[in-house]
Amino acid sequence: ELLVEDAVADTPSRFSVGDRVFHQKFGNGNIAAIDGNKLTIDFDKAGQKRVLDGFVTGV
Repeated sequence: ELLVEDAVADTPSRFSVGDRVFHQKFGNGNIAAIDGNKLTIDFDKAGQKRVLDGFVTGV
């Protein structure tokens, strides 16, 4: 049985390290690292956070 969570976690991100992104709560930032669909982002004002790529948009 394949769980949706497992499939999502293994899906490669559409973003690349260095891309500029926007998050509704944390604002603008630069992608520092990518692990599947999990992004480590250095936000301008909120510091470094780890978020799923579905919660950010490219800018």
